[in-house]
Amino acid sequence: MDEFFSTALTELQRSKIRFATCDMSKAYIGAIEHWCPQVLLVINRFHVVKALNSAVDEVLA
Repeated sequence: MDEFFSTALTELQRSKIRFATCDMSKAYIGAIEHWCPQVLLVINRFHVVKALNSAVDEVLA
């Protein structure tokens, strides 16, 4: 992710990004927050539901 943000996008391009979506990977979240601190980060719904289902399964097991 760092290579993408540092080489594929200019500082101006990064500053114009307003929204980003990703899974709950700390690597993705950290890179987005580092390179584009102004963005509204949206976590992918599929991964949120998957995590919630896993938590429910664990509690019910």
